[in-house]
Amino acid sequence: MFKLWVLLVTVYFSTLFHLTSPKDPSDWNNSHTSTHNLNDSTAYIKILSVGDLMCHKPQVDGAFVDSAQIYDFNPSFRLVREILSSGDIVIGNLETVTAGGRFSGYPLFNSPDEFLQAVKKSGFNVIVTSNNHSLDRGEVGLTRTAQLIDSLGLTRVGTYLSEVDRDSIRVIRVGDFRIAILAYTYGMNGFQLSQDKRYLVNQIDEEQIRLDLNKSKKAGIDACLVYFHFGNEYERSPNTWQRDIVEKTFSFGADIILASHPHVIQPIEYVELNEESELDTGLVAFSLGNFISNQRGRFKQAGAILEITLEKRISSGECRISAVAVHPTWVHIQKQKGKNSHTIIPLSNFNTDLFSKNEINLMMQANDDTRKQLSGKKIFSMRNKNQREEKSVKQ
Repeated sequence: MFKLWVLLVTVYFSTLFHLTSPKDPSDWNNSHTSTHNLNDSTAYIKILSVGDLMCHKPQVDGAFVDSAQIYDFNPSFRLVREILSSGDIVIGNLETVTAGGRFSGYPLFNSPDEFLQAVKKSGFNVIVTSNNHSLDRGEVGLTRTAQLIDSLGLTRVGTYLSEVDRDSIRVIRVGDFRIAILAYTYGMNGFQLSQDKRYLVNQIDEEQIRLDLNKSKKAGIDACLVYFHFGNEYERSPNTWQRDIVEKTFSFGADIILASHPHVIQPIEYVELNEESELDTGLVAFSLGNFISNQRGRFKQAGAILEITLEKRISSGECRISAVAVHPTWVHIQKQKGKNSHTIIPLSNFNTDLFSKNEINLMMQANDDTRKQLSGKKIFSMRNKNQREEKSVKQ
């Protein structure tokens, strides 16, 4: 593994900002134009991730096309499709189900199939399904959602159709890379699973996480990414339990931890990993906020597309994070012909002529909030922690 390199934080005020730089720019070419080109025996892969993909009832009503009697959610994603399509692995948390029948929003979500179809068309290829709304329509809703995801050719992680399905670790293969992805939720809004149905939803359980990470490493992976659904809603800082779970998951061998649930953005932090992990330095994004929803307010409409570039030396197989960037977003909600429209605006590139002065101010405020939250300056070390624990045991 590489020795820990110094993480330099460089923020570009064009609103797309980069957070890391490589150890030695003359040694590692970080100016690639495609995500997995070979250059001097070096391969690259780009992982993109967002937070919650929500579908409140006003979004459903707004997506209905009266003339055609169909639902069309594609306009919500049209302005971010180019960014999302640039990723090799593109992850989002589906915080609803597609159970068929009557559609509904909070507190028990059920969305049209067209919502998930639009998610795919926008560029997502990995769908996290373990969250507090996984059982909003019971096992039937969970199963139908899983089947629809599978039929669309998307990778589903977090909810499962059988014990065998649950025990099959998702390993994404892109070029020379093998990336394992695991997902877990804190709970399901009070819904409980019987013992013989525990496989349906991955819940945060330290021993299960450890076993899954051990199993993923036997698959010869380059990195393991864990996606959590946890934290206190609308709080912009992680709580003690979040930090505890994150530290334990890193100690078990995770390389990258992403998360959602608070519906607002929480910080990114870097971590010096121990020998259990594949990478030398990893990161945790405690909450990526809402990507699409009907929630309103200063921090609830702000989201982000987190972009992580991994590079791998083909000769040695050594892999590391070479760059991290953030694309701030904002959900524009507007009344049109008596209905609400919901459009994700990429704050790095939008036409100011299309928005009011107040909306522009709100977007600039969202960009500034996101930039400050995701500056990624803090580094903590699992190695030092392990050494302290070992020393304490010896004493």
